[in-house]
Amino acid sequence: MSHIKRDFHMHTDLSTCAAREAKLPAMVAAARAAGVEHIGISDHFHELHRDFAEMARINRQLVEQEKSRDSSLNLYLGCEAQMDSPDRCTIDAALASQFDYVMCSCNHYHLRQVENPEDRSPAGYARHYLRMVEGAIDTGFVDVIVHPFLHDKIANVDQLAVLEAYDRAELDRILKKAADAAVAFELNPGHASKATAWFRDLYGRLRSFGGKISLGSDSHSPQALGYKRNGEGSFTWEDLVRDFGLEQKDLYLPGAKVGASA
Repeated sequence: MSHIKRDFHMHTDLSTCAAREAKLPAMVAAARAAGVEHIGISDHFHELHRDFAEMARINRQLVEQEKSRDSSLNLYLGCEAQMDSPDRCTIDAALASQFDYVMCSCNHYHLRQVENPEDRSPAGYARHYLRMVEGAIDTGFVDVIVHPFLHDKIANVDQLAVLEAYDRAELDRILKKAADAAVAFELNPGHASKATAWFRDLYGRLRSFGGKISLGSDSHSPQALGYKRNGEGSFTWEDLVRDFGLEQKDLYLPGAKVGASA
């Protein structure tokens, strides 16, 4: 199972919503204790009134310090950017080039700077969300769509109704476009277990187009590391293989960017 022991979505105290004890060394130590062999840090690069260039500099320095202490450490520096609208990302290609990989949230509809659709029905959100994802793909520098199709923070809308409202032909078009552009979709089994059959079908369709799956816990503290079922109980690495049929060829690993200089 060593080939799937990955977590590319964890936050340090540089993200304002993370725990105070989520220092980068503590997060790395907790990940290693959990058996993670490929570790990625992805702080929020969408919080208002932050100096993103300085955040990137600090994170890179901390990552290099960790790697200098242990040359065998597979530690990557990423970020979590955000689509504020289908044509506006919170970072640009120049900043993206400072990271080993770029994750992007397309579903932060609860934040005031993020555009919501005029039609706030489940079908309206389904259409708008696919536009947000397509906008992220079109940046040319986004590598992973994080917590995809998670709609539990939309006010007064049933998230399961949004899932059922997706037009399957349009969904397949976006999944194929992502696969062709080498943009992965994140799998967090705690999120997927909210609609297991729907998400199992989603990842199966993605894999049929040759798309990649990125594993991420979205942890904001050392104690939260690991893969949970609806926030309770733990998935084992074996569970991930059994429940989602994951194989090494399906999994994302940070590498060359699409459309951005190193």
